Parts: sequence; C-alpha cells; structure tokens
Amino acid sequence: MKHGKPETIEQISVVTYIRAQYPDILMTMSPAGVKFGGNPKQRMIQGANMKRMGYVTGTPDLILMEARGPWHGLLIEMKTQGGTACDVSPEQRAFHAIAERKGYRVEVCFGSNEAVNAVDRYMKWPINGQNQNKPTGG
Repeated sequence: MKHGKPETIEQISVVTYIRAQYPDILMTMSPAGVKFGGNPKQRMIQGANMKRMGYVTGTPDLILMEARGPWHGLLIEMKTQGGTACDVSPEQRAFHAIAERKGYRVEVCFGSNEAVNAVDRYMKWPINGQNQNKPTGG
C-alpha cells in the first residue's frame, strides 16, 4: 500500500534540495522507477536491454558519488512517507547488504524529509582522505 506523496515527487524534492545545497556533488539516479512506454512486449524488451546494459535489480534510487567518512558514497532508497520496512524488497535488501560490505553508506528513507536529513548527516562527515598525510614530490 502506498502512503503519502508518490516516490517520484519525494525524490524530485530531494534532488532539488541536494542541487541547491551541495551543487558540487556528483549524483545520479537509478532508472528503476522509470516507466517504459509501448505495449507489453516492447516494455519487456526495454527491461531486458536495461539488464544487458548493466542495470541490477535492487539498485537504490539515488547514488551520491561523494566519499565521506569511512564510506565511498551514499545510496538512498526512497520510499513513500508513512511506509514501513516491509516496503523494501528482498532484491533491494540484498543490494544494500552488498553495497555496505563494499564500503557504501545505504539509507532507506521514508519521504523527502528523511532523505534530506540523511544527506545532511552524511555531508557532515569529513571528506575521505582529508587531514591525512599525502605523499609529496615525485
């Protein structure tokens, strides 16, 4: 059951906020929520092509390629406000677990407010490599 605003509207709000507050972040989105056009056969072909092109089922909605603290980047799974952990699919849970083992921070956010707060918390961490002794010369 869907609650609150549709995920698309929530995600657009988050992206708008990130672009305004953190304009230098390299960010992209997963095409998972994009609706294909055409008839059922055409949609099946489009979905199969996405997988052949590298799409992995369960990929989070937003991907922030900004290394902070101990993480390589932040992955945000958007859910509608008022949703529950049951709204996270088994494929999403599996992807999240692998991403976390590989050094990424994963946040499941129920609504745009939770996502904005997750981004702000993440961005308070120091940039990876900052304040570390770097080799000089060469």
